[in-house]
Amino acid sequence: MYSLPDAFIMLFLFAVVFFSLWIGLRLGTSKRRRGAPDKDHVGTIQGAILGLLGLVLGFSFSGAMGRFIDRQESLVAEANAIETAYQRAELLPTFNRVRRSLREYAALRLELFHQDQPKTAAEVEARMLICHESARVAAYEGVRAAPQFANIGITGLEAVQDEFSRRTAFDRRHLPTEMILVLIASSCLSIGIIGFGVGLAERRSIGSAMALAALIAMTLFMTLDFDRPRRGFITLDAAPLEGVVRRTAATSGGQ
Repeated sequence: MYSLPDAFIMLFLFAVVFFSLWIGLRLGTSKRRRGAPDKDHVGTIQGAILGLLGLVLGFSFSGAMGRFIDRQESLVAEANAIETAYQRAELLPTFNRVRRSLREYAALRLELFHQDQPKTAAEVEARMLICHESARVAAYEGVRAAPQFANIGITGLEAVQDEFSRRTAFDRRHLPTEMILVLIASSCLSIGIIGFGVGLAERRSIGSAMALAALIAMTLFMTLDFDRPRRGFITLDAAPLEGVVRRTAATSGGQ
């Protein structure tokens, strides 16, 4: 489901980029009408600024996509860690209590994934920590009764916490606001200069300039969308967490 803020961001980016193109066209047309301008230097500037824009957009887009992939992979690793800890708990005498806490933890983790309200998310995360602590306490009691399983029983729970911390760290990595403003300003300046050059020409190719403007605006939006996967057109897949919740619930039995 596309949220209003994301649709607004997309419309805003298209609006400012096409407005910059229109301003450039108007200025170029006005200058052409006042006399025969020298267009050679304009082509040189256009090539240089488009090359710089391509470099900046390319690095930003690549970084945003890389962070998106890292978030998805860390989500898979976290789901695997929860399920591994759940399976290893069977070796402990207190496995019923450990598994019960881990099932609740997994359900809360899935709830946190879908939660976009900071206050509610903080409450869910606090409940998750309580469930993890309950599982840890039960695991330590089981290890005291069966010390031969200490390494297997405890490291699995530690991995769950480690993967959650890693996933949270990835989730907080974004393009700085200053960089986003630079990207938008660079794009508007570049397409404005392109429009200026088109306005200077006797035979104008406005369609090509508009296609370039649309491509730049779309690249800008996709970069921002990849960088904030909680909402928007491109979102992370919750299937790994959903699978863990489903499988742990199926094996709960009378626990």
